[in-house]
This record gives sequence, C-alpha cells and structure tokens, in this order.
Amino acid sequence: MANSTPRQRGRPNISNHVIRVGSAIKIPPLLRECGIDASALIAEIGLRAEIFDHPDNVIPFAKLAELAHLAAERTGLPDLGLRICITTGLAVLGTVGHLVANSATVGGGLTSFVSYLHLHDEGAAPFIKQEGRLAIMGYEVLEPDLPGTEQIVFGALVVITNLLREICGANTQLHEFFALHVRDNKVVGEGGAVKDQSQRIMRTLLSTGCIDQDEVARAFGMSRRTFARRLEENGTTFRELLDAARFDAARGLLRSSGASLEDIANRLCYSDATAFARAFRRWSGESPAAWRRKQGVLA
Repeated sequence: MANSTPRQRGRPNISNHVIRVGSAIKIPPLLRECGIDASALIAEIGLRAEIFDHPDNVIPFAKLAELAHLAAERTGLPDLGLRICITTGLAVLGTVGHLVANSATVGGGLTSFVSYLHLHDEGAAPFIKQEGRLAIMGYEVLEPDLPGTEQIVFGALVVITNLLREICGANTQLHEFFALHVRDNKVVGEGGAVKDQSQRIMRTLLSTGCIDQDEVARAFGMSRRTFARRLEENGTTFRELLDAARFDAARGLLRSSGASLEDIANRLCYSDATAFARAFRRWSGESPAAWRRKQGVLA
C-alpha cells in the first residue's frame, strides 16, 4: 500500500475535498497525553477544536494532513497515524464501514471499500490490483507531496488491516441495506430524512434480531449521543421511531400471517407475548387478537 503515485493532470485541487473526522477524533487526546495544548495546535491550522468532538463531522482533507504533520512533529511520534487508528474498527467509516464489514466475501468487501470510500474520504482513492492469485490493495492520496499525508496513509493501512479482520462473520442482510444506503448517498439529518432512514434501518435490524439504539447509531457512523441529538432536532426520539417501526411490522404480521403472538413477539425482539400485547394495546387501543379479528384474520 502506498501513496507514491504523482498527482494526475486535471484533478481538482485537494483543498476542495473533505474527509469525515473518523478516527482523527483521537488526535486531541493524544496531544494532551504528550503535554501539548490540543486546542491551540488545532487553532494554528484554522480549525476549532470542537470539530473533533464527533466522528461524523467533516473537515478539509488538506487540513487533516496539516494537523497530522504538526502533531507528529510536536509529539515526536513518526507513526502517529498508525497509533491513532490501531484500535479503531470499520465503524469509524460510518455507513461505508458497515457495508464493508457485512460483505459476504473478502473480495466483495474490498470491492465495496474501493467503490464507496469517497463517501468518507474525498482526498484519496483506494484501488485493487490482482496478479494471478495475489491481490494488492492500494491507497492513493490525490496530492501525495502534501505534508502529513504519510500519517493518513499509516492510518489507512490500519483500517484496511482491520477491514480484513472484521469482514469475517458478516451479516449479509445488513450488507444489502447498507449497499442501498450508500448508493442513495443520503446524508442523515437533512430535513426529515433522519426519520425515514432511521425507521428503514430499524426494520432491517428487527429482521436480524439485533435492534438497539447503539446499532442504529453505528449504521450512521455516529455516537449514541450524536444520533439522539439529531433525532431531537427533527422532533422525535429513538423510542418513538422504534415503536412506529414495531407497530408497522406487527400489523403486517398480524394481517398477513398465521403466526402466533409468541412468534411475533420474538420477531419484534420482545421478551414474551405479554410484553408485545401490552405494547400493541398502547399503540392501537386494543389487543393484538382483537385487532386481527377486525382485519378478518382468524387467530
């Protein structure tokens, strides 16, 4: 893996490209551990320290390279990029990371990584070369002579290594959802889109039996707190959206299948049929059995 390819003629200047903060969220704590004023150093490159509070924030790629260069210089850590990313997983890439991690095969994961990394990182282009049975993964920075890009490459090396580790034990149902999500290239938090996208994710996760707020937040590459704030800004909460997704799924199951209440409760991740029936009565004002009879379905 290298970034030695010279910049190609006609490419837009790298100053026009951005990158999600991602694992760079760990730069300020590392600076402080080394006795360096993180806020002051970040201010030197014209950014506010608060932008590193959340991994889903975006910054200019060139600014991240500049910060990495200064941080490595001031701390005396020539492998700063590697240190920052060594303990991070693919979730740091947001939805793209989840798509890659849930690929059915290593080849499929690498292909997804190459196809969609630009949604996380506009300042570089990954590539794959195959020579017989040997596959070579590369990461080309658009302006490799920019100071600090070597630290970003160190980080990318770790990300690709973690990619190969995490791709095992993939959930193909989630892969299909994330593939659709990145193809649509929607940004969470734009208008009311957060509600629709969150409910789609919840319905997908309900089918896999792993629904919780952390899972949905990770699907957007956010922390639980950031996700909760985005929902609040759109006038809703995780519980309200989860109830809506469960109610919608429950009505579909009650109307179109002969599944028992125990089976439906299990599919919707309730502890038992009693808990499900209590929730359904709260949503609809009647029991699941009564609602089902009104639809002309025999219990």
